[in-house]
Amino acid sequence: MRTPVILIVVLTTILLSSCKSAIEVYENSPHKISASEARKLFINYHTRFNEPIKEMQKGYVERKGDSYFPTEYVWVSLEDLRCYIKMLDEVAAKNKPISGVAIYLGAYGADKAIPLETQSGRLVKRSGDYKGRITNFMAPTYDDMKSYPVGEELNKHKPFVIIPSDAANPYIGTYVPIDFSYTPVPSASRTIVPDTTGLFFNELNAMPPKKPNN
Repeated sequence: MRTPVILIVVLTTILLSSCKSAIEVYENSPHKISASEARKLFINYHTRFNEPIKEMQKGYVERKGDSYFPTEYVWVSLEDLRCYIKMLDEVAAKNKPISGVAIYLGAYGADKAIPLETQSGRLVKRSGDYKGRITNFMAPTYDDMKSYPVGEELNKHKPFVIIPSDAANPYIGTYVPIDFSYTPVPSASRTIVPDTTGLFFNELNAMPPKKPNN
């Protein structure tokens, strides 16, 4: 008679855990950090990297005076972020699960200029010193279902492009892993080849320091 009791306890535990709010999940998440911990990360980065970044930028892009300030953060609107995640969910529903998002560090070229643009009927104001500036871009990942040693499980989440099964449906096909640091070779499966569909997300607002009270 113990089996039904155990089953009821397990089902009740699952039911209660599924009823948790997003705030409760966040409260118990290992990813949650305090404001003081966040500040330590911020100070560590800028103490070590600000001056080297300034020196590198002096030799890369000509600017008037000492006008360059290293990027403090990259901003994205909730509207854009929700739209991106919704798009990934739609792609996953047509193919197979998407396990997460890889957030890459990148840098704009010396000639980067971002004009005003209209997207989905709204004017997007992009202005500022983008030349050579550090930025972020996102790429979705899938779980390659391979076994990895303990501590290396994150390696199974592969950024990818889609090779369409049908040219008429570019978002339906096979996920192919990519490696941006890999030197392209025509026969290599990890090369970003023509006729693939990318699901990358860029043009986040990477700007010079912006203070909360400004």
